Amino acid sequence: SAALQHNKAECERQMSVLRDQNSDLGQQLLSYVQGLRAAMKQQKETEKHLKEEKVRYAKLRAENCLLKKKLEQKDNAKVEQLEQLQPETGTGMQVDLELEQERDRLREKLTEQATALGKVNKKRDEAEKLAKRMQRSEER
Repeated sequence: SAALQHNKAECERQMSVLRDQNSDLGQQLLSYVQGLRAAMKQQKETEKHLKEEKVRYAKLRAENCLLKKKLEQKDNAKVEQLEQLQPETGTGMQVDLELEQERDRLREKLTEQATALGKVNKKRDEAEKLAKRMQRSEER
């Protein structure tokens, strides 16, 4: 009877340990699932943001091309205008100044767009890295 009591007490102790371990494992699983859900949500947001940035990037590239063409056309027009001017009119220097100012203004715009494009590229690269990291995390 004493051995039976001892075995019963040992069995209850082991059951208590197993219940505690089960509870701990349940909490770990819950934390893991919550983390996984949060990571998946973050990945979706990142992918959405990446798509938006790609669209913005394409628009900036298109606008950049248009500005380059515009600058080239204006340069050509100014050159033709200069060629038609009579040297004695004295307006050649004024046209040179205007041409230089227009070039500077368009170059500044191109520089701003290139900077914006660089930022977009950087964000896109960061988003792709995050997406890859999350994908590797999911695979594990």
